[in-house]
Amino acid sequence: PSIDIIKEVHPWRARMFQALKAIVKVFKDSTGNIRFAYPEKKNQYSEISNKIHHFATLNAGGSSKALFKAYSHLRKEHPDYLPLFIHENTEQCFYTNMHVQSDDFWFDEEAYIAQHGESDAPLAHYQFLLERLNDPAKSLRLEDCFGVLNYDNDAELAVFRKLTVSSHLPIDEDIPVYLLPTQKSSDLFARMINGYFNDDLQPRQNYALIQHFTQNYGYTLMGIGATTLLFIRNKNPDSTISHSILEDLSKLYSIPSDKMKKVGELIAVNKFLVLPYTESLMGLPIDPHA
Repeated sequence: PSIDIIKEVHPWRARMFQALKAIVKVFKDSTGNIRFAYPEKKNQYSEISNKIHHFATLNAGGSSKALFKAYSHLRKEHPDYLPLFIHENTEQCFYTNMHVQSDDFWFDEEAYIAQHGESDAPLAHYQFLLERLNDPAKSLRLEDCFGVLNYDNDAELAVFRKLTVSSHLPIDEDIPVYLLPTQKSSDLFARMINGYFNDDLQPRQNYALIQHFTQNYGYTLMGIGATTLLFIRNKNPDSTISHSILEDLSKLYSIPSDKMKKVGELIAVNKFLVLPYTESLMGLPIDPHA
């Protein structure tokens, strides 16, 4: 796909156009125009740190197709990085991310800058959180997540069945995008650690969930929201993998396997997987009857 700069035809807006040209591009494809708005780079940060701090904002228009097209584009354009999209309920996601970073996940940015300068502060912050998540003394497995969540009621289950694949995924109009210097997608969680409320999966549980699905089932983490984790796969999972995934999800969400048949059918024919990590799904704008 080609990328063109948005053009301004009014002479009296020339100055405005020059500023706009520096930050906004249009990615044209079959779904229409996908706009990336690029923030002004912070001069105090290195190139890597600018990408980690805030690479761009994607105007997806609430479209999952636009999101996946943008993902493919960024993978091609920035092969040394993996993109992370904050795809739903951005403000809440930022809020819980901020509050989660205390105690074990506290990074003293002021102390770091005083000693090392500001250039690589975002990179150092990201690396610090990644190290904390990978502390072998505190590592968890997927089994440590079982029994925390329970969607075994008609209302939750109806939403869960719709949510599991991307066609019903709530997508924000404007999505923050970060580029992380890694080829291991589970590392992306360190950029937006989440799992704050008591009855949700906690940060290390979420990390165990992400590691399990990326290491065992060939998924790549691409998005984090206030309620969900978004994964992508190169191709649809085969029947063996689909069966194993279904068994794990049944235990993870406390849903009897006989109620998971429809979910299994959807997983088997989709490259995308959406996994919620919150106590309830009732706040999501999804019509279970659609």
